[in-house]
Amino acid sequence: MAGLRGLGVWVLVLALVVGCASDEKKRVSYYENGVAAFEKGEYRVAEIHLKNAIQVDPQFVAARLKLGETYLRLGNGQAAFAEYSAVERVDASNVEALLKLAGMYMLGRQLDEARERVTAVLALEPDNIEGLFMSAGLHELAEEPDAAEAIYNRIMASGQQRSRAAMGLAQVYGRQGKLDEAEAYLLQAASLDAENVAPRITLARFYASRQAHDKAQAQIREAIAIDPGNGDLHVFQGDYYGSRGMFADAEASYMKAIEVAPEEAKYYLAAARFFGQRERGEEAAEMVQKALDVQGDDPTVMEAAARFYLQYRQVEKAREMNDRLLAARPNYLPALAMQGELLMHAGELREAISVFERVLEQSPDESRVHFQKGVAHFQRGEMSMAKTALNAAIRLNPRDSGAKMVLTDIYLRERVFDGAERLSREVLGEQPDNRRVMLQLGRAQMGQRKIGEAEGTFRRLADLDGQNAQARFYLGLVHLSREALTEALDSFEQAMSVDGTFVLALSQAVQIHTRRGDFGKAIDACDRMLARNPDAPMVQAAVWDLKGRVFAFQQKDAEAVQAFETAIERAPQFMQPYYGLARIFTRRGEQDKAIRQYEAALDRDANQPGAHFMLGTLFQGQARMEEAQKHYRAALRIDGEFAPAANNLAYLLADEGQELGEALQLAQTAKRRLPDDPYVMDTLGWVYYKRGLYDSALAEFSASLEKMPDNATVQYHLGLALHQKGDAELARAALERALALDPGLAEAEAEEARRVIEELSAAR
Repeated sequence: MAGLRGLGVWVLVLALVVGCASDEKKRVSYYENGVAAFEKGEYRVAEIHLKNAIQVDPQFVAARLKLGETYLRLGNGQAAFAEYSAVERVDASNVEALLKLAGMYMLGRQLDEARERVTAVLALEPDNIEGLFMSAGLHELAEEPDAAEAIYNRIMASGQQRSRAAMGLAQVYGRQGKLDEAEAYLLQAASLDAENVAPRITLARFYASRQAHDKAQAQIREAIAIDPGNGDLHVFQGDYYGSRGMFADAEASYMKAIEVAPEEAKYYLAAARFFGQRERGEEAAEMVQKALDVQGDDPTVMEAAARFYLQYRQVEKAREMNDRLLAARPNYLPALAMQGELLMHAGELREAISVFERVLEQSPDESRVHFQKGVAHFQRGEMSMAKTALNAAIRLNPRDSGAKMVLTDIYLRERVFDGAERLSREVLGEQPDNRRVMLQLGRAQMGQRKIGEAEGTFRRLADLDGQNAQARFYLGLVHLSREALTEALDSFEQAMSVDGTFVLALSQAVQIHTRRGDFGKAIDACDRMLARNPDAPMVQAAVWDLKGRVFAFQQKDAEAVQAFETAIERAPQFMQPYYGLARIFTRRGEQDKAIRQYEAALDRDANQPGAHFMLGTLFQGQARMEEAQKHYRAALRIDGEFAPAANNLAYLLADEGQELGEALQLAQTAKRRLPDDPYVMDTLGWVYYKRGLYDSALAEFSASLEKMPDNATVQYHLGLALHQKGDAELARAALERALALDPGLAEAEAEEARRVIEELSAAR
């Protein structure tokens, strides 16, 4: 028996040995097959083999390192990070993994984590060149130029990679504004490694930034002479020519990139981008298709194609392409982010935000996704969350001009004018001719009462862009702030000559004519815009409403009523003419008569949302709120998207503190249908105020006041919101202005405004 037991033990040992040998053979085979596939560029195949090797031996360091590199080639940084982290856990002294992790942490600006890995590398290998370069880079990111310079000089003294070290020194000096020294080191870098194109390209960028374009072009040509088959260099040359308006040369460079590397999809995409910028859509589409023809299964190409289709409003094609990509790679983060953008385009903002949050859970350092999430929150009126997301985007990418521009819009709405000016100047520092940002800067200066500076900004914009109607309009507001009515009127007329649909400029011109008693000129100005826009219902409605107001100011009630009714006929969703009619009926004491007329109209045809809305407005004016609500709801039963009724019902519910959830839904419905209506902005702001969302409320009130600055109710609402935010001086100014305006506040509102002013004065 003892012999049999001994035999059993030896059988077990033999089985284990054979099994281990078999596993060793498998893991080596999988690994070698993975490496072979990697070297052929078959990264998907390599991924499968290497994962199999790791499944056999989870501590197979070489396989994990190669799999990490494979994921980097596939653009999956998160998976690569996981593999290098696994290596670090198995072998904390693996220099390759430590350097890869340090680089990834640096990209995410997690400097402490990066520094920990670099320190570990240099403790193991004090002269490790990559570790030294990373250490210098960390000092640069920490704004420690002297320490960075010392390390670069140490590398130079070692005799290794001196050209790269010279480029590092050039960067250190350039950031300190020592441009002559920076140039000298760049030239030294080029001479130290004559076959390396990188110093040439860096020199080209350096010279271009100093407007030394002959030198910049010479460096680009020298780089191409060194490596004429490098398509990236031809694309760089094309981008350079395009930035200088040399479009024929730019096109030739993009075509040359395709010629030298016809199997590379990215060069077709570069050409597509160029043609798109030149509004040559058919040629751009042809280039996108060629990119798909040569590398149609490449996820980056599919993503680029989807973005192209979305940019050119080919939404279904974009969605189809992105769906194909997600079907092949369900967790591919760029495709998930694109899905969010497509949802935004469809107006499904809540769903888009949910998708962006999924992406950020997996990859929190995606600056573009933070930006898109911020825009979605902004469009939903969720200003606090928008600011958080946009600031995250800027933190991750300090040169993100898009995020800065949207954040500037929020600051302008919230009346944080100094913040808006700061961000505008940051963007203009890199994009001095950005029209949108120049406009933002001027508005921020006006908000701070820097009228002279604002005028200079708007004049520069007008000189830069002769067709910019907004520049002329804001120059008109500058003149108006100085009571220079003739100059203001001239600017508003110029704005309308550039943009024949610019109703806001017409409104300002009409107000000036009315102040002067030139009622005929006011009506003539309206008639000219009506004649220019016979097929634009909203423009027609807005202009007929203006005519109605001019007639009502003269107490020409018959003409006013006809004008307001024409406005309603042109665009039944447009709100202002309903209020104009209600004001006339109220002033003439004919509310009951008007109510009977609209009730009779409903007896003839009950499916008239406009008639129900007028009844609601008239009952609201008589403080008969239950009846007003009944008719607003009746209008919405007939037409669930009837914005005037949704707006007024939302206001009533918010004013009474009732059903704030329903009030928000109604106000958002109105905003979706009438995004530029100042009354709708005020209502949505009032709902936000009642819900305690003061940042969002301020944004809506400020936007409303841009369109009707003399509305006492909106000024009152703004003052209350500023008070809740703790901005006492601005709150007092808004409330005092509300009390001074005519027509003024309702008695209850006026009493509350005076109470808050007294409270603010007592707290001084």
